[in-house]
Amino acid sequence: MNLLVGDININTIIVNDGSNNEFISEVEKIKDKIDAIIYLEYQENKGKGYALKHGIEKSTSDFIIFTDVDFPYELESMNLLINELVKGDSDLVIGTRDKTYEKRIPFQRKIISSILKALIKILINIPVADTQAGLKGLKSNAIPVIQEVNIDRYLFDLAFLKLAYKRGLKVSSVPIILRDGIHLPNVSFKVLMKESLNFLKIMIK
Repeated sequence: MNLLVGDININTIIVNDGSNNEFISEVEKIKDKIDAIIYLEYQENKGKGYALKHGIEKSTSDFIIFTDVDFPYELESMNLLINELVKGDSDLVIGTRDKTYEKRIPFQRKIISSILKALIKILINIPVADTQAGLKGLKSNAIPVIQEVNIDRYLFDLAFLKLAYKRGLKVSSVPIILRDGIHLPNVSFKVLMKESLNFLKIMIK
């Protein structure tokens, strides 16, 4: 059976962004629990933003929720986000991480997160600084906006949020908490350099 939230039927779309067999095994575990999964894959890794847009193209739902395949946040966090989205006041609902999040991530990621938030407040000028949490929901009317975003990797979320505010979408947030046992690795120097360039692109647009 499909997941149900109240009277709302939830279908699941999983996008394999050029990952290996370990990813496939995780998908198989999920398939055992949820029917009607749409599974999409391609061999070359193209980034989070590309994967999200690719999956959303296949959606026919009024509401869309996206997260990582390991479901890094507690189910109660997802329930809060779904309820806020279904309530109908917002076009986009984002998860914001509490202080416990920073206590559970590597020191390097903590520093990067703090610097990024500071830069967003100073240079991007949008109402929210915590843009990168991997749990967000949107109504179908926000799909054209998300498809406009031309950043395909880590900072896709920031680019989408900036554009969402520019296009006049109603944005709200809910607090979310990282699940126990979730491991977040350090960010490579190569990724940092690419995302620094992407930040500059977002800033000047």
